[in-house]
Amino acid sequence: MKLKKILDNYLSPNDQKIMYFVLFTLLLGVCLSYFNYTPSKQLNIHVAESNKDALASLLVTKQIPKYDLNKVTGEELLYIEGIGPATARLILNYQETNGFTKVEDLLNIRGIGTVKYNSFKEYFYVTGEVLPQAAKGETETAPIARVNQPRAASTLVNINTADESQLTTLSGIGPVKAKEIINYRTQHGSFQRIDDLIKVKGIGPKTLDNLKHQITVGD
Repeated sequence: MKLKKILDNYLSPNDQKIMYFVLFTLLLGVCLSYFNYTPSKQLNIHVAESNKDALASLLVTKQIPKYDLNKVTGEELLYIEGIGPATARLILNYQETNGFTKVEDLLNIRGIGTVKYNSFKEYFYVTGEVLPQAAKGETETAPIARVNQPRAASTLVNINTADESQLTTLSGIGPVKAKEIINYRTQHGSFQRIDDLIKVKGIGPKTLDNLKHQITVGD
């Protein structure tokens, strides 16, 4: 089960099919060689070598997965080399209390030094931060986020009516914060002003600042 999760994390369904086909071809070639099946022996070796090169090329050029620091989950963090349960908790706590504006904010977390940061910084990006373009010939695995731009009025998210899935499209708002916003509405009624969002648990000044151009409280 864990192997399947790892494969899903690094390879797309199509890539996995290629890998399984290569492994099947190699196994078939070994079996035919063992039983000395002469007519197709040379053909099978040729096919196996050809697909072995294809698999090697796939594994070399495949990029590592990238996660938005404001939406990454604890389970995803634990798949990253260099991040254990303690570090994952620190990252999630910062995500909830401050929100990330850039990947370098990881250095603000006590317990994450430069060495540790450099070992896993390439796995992350933050929505609103401009990422460097992928090198020529490489495949991008995470969208290049654009610099925050004001949304048109028709695309603003109404924090008084939005459900959890709509709220999680906002910068810095994951499932936990979305639930807190909905809980606040249930307990205290509608938001009268955008700035009232600061009263929601886990939303600090930085997060609110990033959200102001994305939300509305309605007419």
